[in-house]
Amino acid sequence: MSKKSIIILAIPTILLIAAPLSLPETPEELKETGNLTLQAFPDVLKEVWQGFLNSLLTIWEWIKTFFNSYINPFLQNIWQNIWQERKKIVSQELEKEKQTTFQEIKTILSKFPKSLWEKAKGLIK
Repeated sequence: MSKKSIIILAIPTILLIAAPLSLPETPEELKETGNLTLQAFPDVLKEVWQGFLNSLLTIWEWIKTFFNSYINPFLQNIWQNIWQERKKIVSQELEKEKQTTFQEIKTILSKFPKSLWEKAKGLIK
């Protein structure tokens, strides 16, 4: 809460303490008192709300700065380490899979001409 808001809230309190409390005697005085109160009330609320928003904005900026300075680099470092480790594992597994697939294809192809030749020989006999 800003100093201006505190002063705005304190002035009516001081005036009520200093001046004797008297009820309006006529409807016009009551209407005038009500209008003055209603005119001052939104301004007081606006000042309090602006003070709250300014405080909230200051806190938010501090949190954002803290996150960007400390937490974000820490998380990025962890993520980068995990990613590099996974990348190595995946490349190794891919290489193994490539070798086994190549060996399977090689064995299938090595059997294919023999079996085809044997079938052809069987047809000729």
